[in-house]
Amino acid sequence: MKLVEATDDYANQNANREDLVNGIYGTLQQYSEKDKLSLIGGKQLGAKSLYVNFNQHTDPSTISFSVTVNGAEVKANANPDALNGYILRFPDHLTAGTYSVKVSSSQSEVSNSSVQVKVQEEYPVGIQMTGSDTLPSSEQAIIPFEVKNQFGEAMDYPSSELKLYSSEKSALINDDLQAIVMDTTSYKYDFDLIHVYLYLDASPGISVTKMFKVGQASIASEVRNVTIRNAKGNAVSSLTQGQSYYMNFDVFDQYGTPISLKSLAAAKVTATVSDTDLLTAGPIQAAASSDEADFTIPLIVRYPEKDTDVTVALTMEGQNRSTYTIRIAGVPKSVTSPNPPVVTPEVPRLSEVTHQTTAGGQIFATSSQKGFVYLLPGGPEANSTIESIMNRSSEEGGLAVAAEAGVPLSLSTENLQHGEYVLYAVNPDTGLISEPALVTLTPAPADTSAPVITGVQDTEFLSTETKELKATSSEDGFLYLVQANVGVLGSPTLEMLDLYATGSGLKVEVSAGEEATITVEAGSFIPGYYTFFAVDESGNISTAAGTIIVR
Repeated sequence: MKLVEATDDYANQNANREDLVNGIYGTLQQYSEKDKLSLIGGKQLGAKSLYVNFNQHTDPSTISFSVTVNGAEVKANANPDALNGYILRFPDHLTAGTYSVKVSSSQSEVSNSSVQVKVQEEYPVGIQMTGSDTLPSSEQAIIPFEVKNQFGEAMDYPSSELKLYSSEKSALINDDLQAIVMDTTSYKYDFDLIHVYLYLDASPGISVTKMFKVGQASIASEVRNVTIRNAKGNAVSSLTQGQSYYMNFDVFDQYGTPISLKSLAAAKVTATVSDTDLLTAGPIQAAASSDEADFTIPLIVRYPEKDTDVTVALTMEGQNRSTYTIRIAGVPKSVTSPNPPVVTPEVPRLSEVTHQTTAGGQIFATSSQKGFVYLLPGGPEANSTIESIMNRSSEEGGLAVAAEAGVPLSLSTENLQHGEYVLYAVNPDTGLISEPALVTLTPAPADTSAPVITGVQDTEFLSTETKELKATSSEDGFLYLVQANVGVLGSPTLEMLDLYATGSGLKVEVSAGEEATITVEAGSFIPGYYTFFAVDESGNISTAAGTIIVR
């Protein structure tokens, strides 16, 4: 029925057939539009994600999205939620602008198929130190921190844009760990306090300050965030044939502080498997930067006929033990034809290999398949297998990094001695290994270049007052403030500088290019003339810099 306004034209007339037909069609059309699938909104969810929602539930297998900004298409992965919406995750940070999200369905017509989303670039709004108020007694005690953006997410914030003050002079920011690292071995157990103040250089109002006490030496105590992932990086609940897998996890000490790979090796963390006929655990190594974990273990699987549970136990310090059960999906024996097709899996290949570099440098290589690349000391061994390569890596101190097919990777040789090494690419899924590639690490050239001191101002002050002096060394090492006597100014030795620094003098550790503050406490220096020297990590000594007069 069509309802019309009671005008003079219609007030005294009956509805005709055309009016009735058009009225019914219009009403059905209104209800039909309401029943159609439609995008009803969108917003920015994070620095690398958007959110769009529909007016009704959708089958993810029938939905596809396309996203454009400034006319250019950008790739995104769509993940449905329980509220008729989808989270669109992007591999890179979103740039400011208006993003157009379009949807199509293979199952139904879409009434409103696009939505515009205004996007902001991320910016910092806060900073916090995570972890315990107690630090372990360690040469590398770690204080993790997070710079938060406007979405409450942790940002990758460069240390060059952060400012750190600490009462512990060895404190510095480690970009790789996203943490403050310091030496706490000189502090009394549960007594001395360390003050740490961290702020953004461009926005000093965004800051955090915290007091820490020092406890006992770090002990690996707890494993957290354990996940089993496939070659695509997706978490899985069971292992099925046709894919490669690895186990990711984090390790924390008794104070809830994350443990580094170096500390993990010292803690003798080991992985054992309940059924080695079905599952082999490779060496513990640093996880790929794309994984949300610190450590990873490659898993080599041999599939049984029936579903079977296998236990992996991580033992820390020889006593703390965490166990995890992994289900391996069975592969029933199938009846094959008399002449089944033979499919030979491809052997991984190494290319673009750095065959020679100095010890401490980077080795670059590319694997043709996803898996791992191992660097082992010594030459290749006959009849090497994936198990023998893993064993050599664990026993002889090799390196292993996760590899993506066709993507160049690098291995740091910072802690390796010069000598002959061999490189293998390994595919844990097929159990195949590449031909060995020989690598030579040559001795690093001796450092004979002396550091240079800058930023020193000649000054004069009374021995009864406390004075702060500034100086910068061009290299990592130490700054010495010592008496400027004939012996020191003539031909100083490292032993001589250490001797004078323990008397009326000072010695502080410094980082290359970073201005250091040297505090001369009242009454600690006898009157006289003083000067600065810098010593680098190779023992090279700078020329004297500055004239400091103490009255």
